Amino acid sequence: MQVVLDPFTLMLVLTSGFSILACILIITMYLIVSKKVRVTPAYLCGEDEKDFYKSLSPGGSPMYWGTTEILKKCLKVLRESIHTGFIDDWFSLMIPYMMILIVVAVAVSLIFKGV
Repeated sequence: MQVVLDPFTLMLVLTSGFSILACILIITMYLIVSKKVRVTPAYLCGEDEKDFYKSLSPGGSPMYWGTTEILKKCLKVLRESIHTGFIDDWFSLMIPYMMILIVVAVAVSLIFKGV
């Protein structure tokens, strides 16, 4: 039996696979990570706890906050190079990225053509 995938189907299969993998990793992380936020009370320098309650943990989704903290340098470079206000800058970064995706899709399609 020979399996031939056109580039669109291949990208659909790869995207679905990575999405399922991401969901599995998120569920696994949610089950493994402890639900406790603090073991000891925070030292507030004599201030009322109500003032500091919101600043003890990052706002929004902790996963988004953690991702932005880990990738802060990468995001800074992307923000400075993409958000310049010129569409030419965006195209100069996205066209090579899309070409790499197309080359990978065609290469995988050719590899699986013989299977």
